[in-house]
Amino acid sequence: SEAMEGTLLPGDRILAQTFPLQPPEQGKMVLFLSPQDRSVVLVKRVIAVPGDHIRISRKVVILNGTVLDEKYALHKADREDFYPDDYPNESSLPGCAEGHETLSQHVVNGEIVVPAGGYFVLGDNRENSLDSRCWGFVGSGDVIGKPLMIYDSVDQTAEQASSPSPDWLGHRRWARLFVAF
Repeated sequence: SEAMEGTLLPGDRILAQTFPLQPPEQGKMVLFLSPQDRSVVLVKRVIAVPGDHIRISRKVVILNGTVLDEKYALHKADREDFYPDDYPNESSLPGCAEGHETLSQHVVNGEIVVPAGGYFVLGDNRENSLDSRCWGFVGSGDVIGKPLMIYDSVDQTAEQASSPSPDWLGHRRWARLFVAF
């Protein structure tokens, strides 16, 4: 999808490490089972690990009282006003009521405190990503790997990537091959 645009593009195919698996680190990408459809594997960036305090103010992520330097973050609004500029807040977004309820139980002094065994993840393309702001924390048992590199990249939309075409050779993004993370 477009959720990691800037780092990953629709049509990128990645090589990932799934075993042995170390606990995810803040700032690194992870692969995990989707909380909404457990047959789908998602890739997002870990923003906060257990015990961290997080909030978003005017689209700036503040982790444990320090502004994160997120060179990878992209702010490209295709979804008009889906995510508010400040987070956490009182708004329950469409389709996100369960996650909003879960997160609201972990708000202390206007910040989300990540519980043991949980991770707060965001897509790099912040306004075009369903992530922890919508469905809550990713459980440590749902983390299945970490991306290592792009081994193939085809210039296509997210919809085209989900239904491969036999006409693939001429549309390679050769410069993206073997980009490591």
